Amino acid sequence: MKKIVAKRKSMDSKPLLNKKTIIKKILQNEDQVEKWEKFLNDACQSRWAYIQILRTESPRVLNFNMRIDKVTQTTLTGKRVNITTNGEPGSYPDDYTTILIKDIFSAVCGSGGKDVSGDVVIICISGRGGGTENGMTKLVSTLRANLTKTYGINPQNIFHSRWNKDHNSDPFAAPSLSDLQNQINKRVINPSYLAIVGHSYGGWASCKLSRVTKKPPNFVGLIDPVFGPTNTLSNNDLPKGNKIFNWYQNNGISGTQCPSKTLIPCSSPSEGISCGYQLIPGVNKAIKVVYLKKWDNKTFKTVRCLGKTVRIRAYHTNIDDDDGVHRQIFDQINNDLKTLLKVTSLKKVGFTRSSSRKCKCQNRSPNHFTNIRNSQLISIV
Repeated sequence: MKKIVAKRKSMDSKPLLNKKTIIKKILQNEDQVEKWEKFLNDACQSRWAYIQILRTESPRVLNFNMRIDKVTQTTLTGKRVNITTNGEPGSYPDDYTTILIKDIFSAVCGSGGKDVSGDVVIICISGRGGGTENGMTKLVSTLRANLTKTYGINPQNIFHSRWNKDHNSDPFAAPSLSDLQNQINKRVINPSYLAIVGHSYGGWASCKLSRVTKKPPNFVGLIDPVFGPTNTLSNNDLPKGNKIFNWYQNNGISGTQCPSKTLIPCSSPSEGISCGYQLIPGVNKAIKVVYLKKWDNKTFKTVRCLGKTVRIRAYHTNIDDDDGVHRQIFDQINNDLKTLLKVTSLKKVGFTRSSSRKCKCQNRSPNHFTNIRNSQLISIV
């Protein structure tokens, strides 16, 4: 090697590059086509991607799923579906088009060569007497805020429903299954992912609905479920699903926080008056809730009472509003969707970013790679 170097120097040629320098130059010369092919084939194992683009014209933000058939240095060409504007459903039909790579802000893998994000359905069913604002409507808002942009889910596919649309306050009525089924089917006939969540009589409706949907639910979340006026569980009420969780409390139907006092107690851990059913066959996890928690699912909610800070007790009438329960539901659905949609991080694609000031992007500017929502969305331009 020394002889070769000496020979090159004597011929006024450039000295040999060491191995690190060679690798660095190869990475610096990596073009857009190579990066996208690596992303689509190696990371995604699919030609489908959920893409968000930022434009100067209106609407500035477009989200869609795209089957990418052709890649050039400056463009992507393919079929585009589930187009939304600024996170809301738009009036754009599916099309076959070419987009500019420079406009792409982020991208996430599709699943198995088929667009499935638009087929995700999550229904949250409120209990008897629940109005237009309750724990289930709050959960819908939370899930929309945390899932739609990450996975490209149509926000209208995450929705609230009453357990019985015509007899919402009647304790002797039965869940309106045909209406609940229709609400799912008018959105997606055969969901790629189906989650059903319900509180009180809404939990009863969730159990019955899980038995008749075309696709068995991926997840069923029950929050202090009540099975009719005597809370009697029958074989026709047993829930079906890949994963079934039940959050329950036995503090009482209702109570005061200051002083902490139960006003209406639970009459039984199973059959009884209006407290959630605890011993449901087939449940994967039964989680007892004593006090309400914040979104981190660690910190208890508190109130000031007689000069002291006291924890807020869970009752049947407020457990559906518990941020800790909502966080656990979100975590489960989020983990399911990560697997379903094969979300990929920057590291898996081979790109790294340390901070906006310090970028390890092969000497490119920090804006070339964007890491959003804990590496669930990625930018590769």
